[in-house]
Amino acid sequence: MPHYLSEICKKISGRPASYWIDRFTMQEITRLLRQKELSLTEIAERMNFSSVSYFSRYVQKRINLSPSEYKNHI
Repeated sequence: MPHYLSEICKKISGRPASYWIDRFTMQEITRLLRQKELSLTEIAERMNFSSVSYFSRYVQKRINLSPSEYKNHI
């Protein structure tokens, strides 16, 4: 199924399914990071990351800011 999904996405949009999954995930993460009352642990849990450190690495890799830095700059 994942391979088929990626084929369909690539055929229709020119991008693999992983691109769209990452894009949606980052939109949701940045939305949650704007909510000052939520801790990084709460956000990581809501987004089903196995740990806050994995969540932080995921965000850092995609936006070149740690979640804490992002939270403090908005």
